[in-house]
Amino acid sequence: MKKRIIIIYFVLLFKCFFLIGMVYAENETHFDSLQFQNKIKKALLNDKILSYQRDYQRLLQNNVHNVDVTKVHNRQIIVKLREGKIFDANKYNCTKEKYSNSFKSNNYIIVKVPQNQDYQRTLSQIQNDPAVEFAEPNYIFKIQKMPNDTYYLSQWYLSKIKMPEVWDRFIEQKSTMLAVIDTGVDYTHPDLQGKVLPGIDLVNADNDPMDGNGHGTHVAGIIAAVTDNNIGIAGITSNAKILPIKAGDKDGYFTASTVVEAIFYAISQNVDVINLSLGGYFSSNLPLMSITDAIMQAYQKGIVVVAAAGNDATDEWTFPAAIPPVIAVSATATDDNRAKFSNFGSYIDIAAPGTNILSTIITNADYDSVKDGYTTESGTSVAAPIVSGIAALLKSIHPDWGPDEIEWALELSAYRKDPSILWDEYLGYGRVDAYAALSQVLPDLSQDAGDMPSNAKKITPFQAVTEKIDKPGDDDFFVFDIKTTSNVHIKISNVSSNLDVVGNVRKYSGDTVVYNYEMDNIGFGKSEEATLTLDPGQYYIWVYDFYNHWANSPYTVEVDVQPIDSSSQKKMEVVITNQIIFDIKLAENVTIKSVELLDGQQVIASTQDIKGTTATMVYQGEFSKTSYQIRVWSVDGRFGTASVQIQPSMKIVDIDASKGLLKIKAVVNGKLYKNGQYVKSMIKDEEYTFEGLTSDDIIQLIPTEAEGLITPATSIKQLEGSK
Repeated sequence: MKKRIIIIYFVLLFKCFFLIGMVYAENETHFDSLQFQNKIKKALLNDKILSYQRDYQRLLQNNVHNVDVTKVHNRQIIVKLREGKIFDANKYNCTKEKYSNSFKSNNYIIVKVPQNQDYQRTLSQIQNDPAVEFAEPNYIFKIQKMPNDTYYLSQWYLSKIKMPEVWDRFIEQKSTMLAVIDTGVDYTHPDLQGKVLPGIDLVNADNDPMDGNGHGTHVAGIIAAVTDNNIGIAGITSNAKILPIKAGDKDGYFTASTVVEAIFYAISQNVDVINLSLGGYFSSNLPLMSITDAIMQAYQKGIVVVAAAGNDATDEWTFPAAIPPVIAVSATATDDNRAKFSNFGSYIDIAAPGTNILSTIITNADYDSVKDGYTTESGTSVAAPIVSGIAALLKSIHPDWGPDEIEWALELSAYRKDPSILWDEYLGYGRVDAYAALSQVLPDLSQDAGDMPSNAKKITPFQAVTEKIDKPGDDDFFVFDIKTTSNVHIKISNVSSNLDVVGNVRKYSGDTVVYNYEMDNIGFGKSEEATLTLDPGQYYIWVYDFYNHWANSPYTVEVDVQPIDSSSQKKMEVVITNQIIFDIKLAENVTIKSVELLDGQQVIASTQDIKGTTATMVYQGEFSKTSYQIRVWSVDGRFGTASVQIQPSMKIVDIDASKGLLKIKAVVNGKLYKNGQYVKSMIKDEEYTFEGLTSDDIIQLIPTEAEGLITPATSIKQLEGSK
């Protein structure tokens, strides 16, 4: 039997969906260079984002590409442009909307689709524009509060989280700044005097963030109301300033674009913590890339991001809370159990009191109970700022700690009714304890596996090693050497029940990833394993937790190597498979029986795989030209023909059978896969080389257009004739 590589060309007949390119480090040859370290860190973050999107898509039960326009603000689309590119909105009959300088400086614009124009089709066209990095609907968010008509004259939660002990023992060393991205803040409130900085109003595009709803003022009071002033309430932190960013309207609704603008503005002001007491569900869509992009930029700048989990008693993922590395906060009642309204699920990190929380309010707020500028509210919206306030206290005392260390201290010190349970989907790592968090000493991680290829932990084949995911955001790298082409079995086992680990086997050339195989068996406590045929060289195993969780118990990594006898290596041949998708529009209402692909008069492929007007066919062989015809047969024996243009997704540049080498060139933008495992993103005319390919390896380049909505590929005016 011949050694063969199966190449699947996805054929481009139409333009549609979008793709985010993966960032890889370039032009550096030493792992220990500072430039490389910064590049690889950014690349690893982008890899995690893409993994997160792929797995979320696999979890969805419905069509992930349908857009519910009723949940989109004013028929708008958020567009992120590629660096240095110019976008022509008129090309798509769209108009550019107003947006802030912080939005523009991060290469974002907003466009509006006319009422009489197909929103879905316009979105897909814009997503495929060469100037566009990604585009997505400008979805609507809402505040995460629960109305309450009972007024309590005490802040019961302060003693619950041991704030009096904090005030007695700890003195804030450094002034901190917290961005409250909300409905604004009433900066004239007597209990917030001297605590509110000049902010911004992104709703009305001015510099007056006065609260028109009351929600943002309530959040700000929980965090930073003045203490020891003989009035009102006491905030969590006495030395913090609130940066008010008005992103929500008087009814408590936000758009994705204003939330993104708000995060960018907070980054530009060098805040320490961002509080997001807002959220939304997008079960029919991928997580919003614009918000993910903004949050990752905040994380890279060392900013702690805290978000409310939501109040619908559901385990459906809420965004932005469900985006790592956001600290997702659920709510507890006075008995330290989950509040009955609080959301729960795999993404929950920590809990905080969230029922009848007394705080500041605007005097004319349309709330059930307002007295002298104060009211009680319930919801994860009021739990999140408690966590944000304690995060600011930690940052004040430990200014050198990053977001992972702040989150780790909060979670290590959290109160658990049952100490034997480290994490659960209701309270995460437990109910926050301010005094314990500020008293927390972080464990020594000097013996931990390295978080970069440059300090990876050495693995010897057939000798298992153990390691722990010690803290949020922990990346563990292992390295092993292959001397001759071998079958390599890699297994990650003994995984803690609160972890969903992801393993990547990769090889670098300089600072560029030239081989990557992802092991991701979705689910808590599940092992990851793969058997791969690897060429000689140095390989790395990168292990991390999908949800940014950590565990006390170690996992095990094993690498078994079986060299392949070179005399058994067989000749390589290329088997080309073309998958073609047609969307056929007919002038009359008929039922399609079959579709044929013709080269002149010769039928070279046919299919009866037809769903509605969409036909999928497979053609074995290379296309000698680009212009072909299709013939559509109806169930009653009539047919019609139409011309089509066929463009394979990639070309073969070079093949070396002795090395198992295959060099391909992308004809379109797309995602490159090997044996169904994602390798990297490719842009048009980019080249990529595989090495060590073996029998039955399958190489695919799936164009962006093949992933989403299928737009008309061909139109047949009339069926005629008979068979």
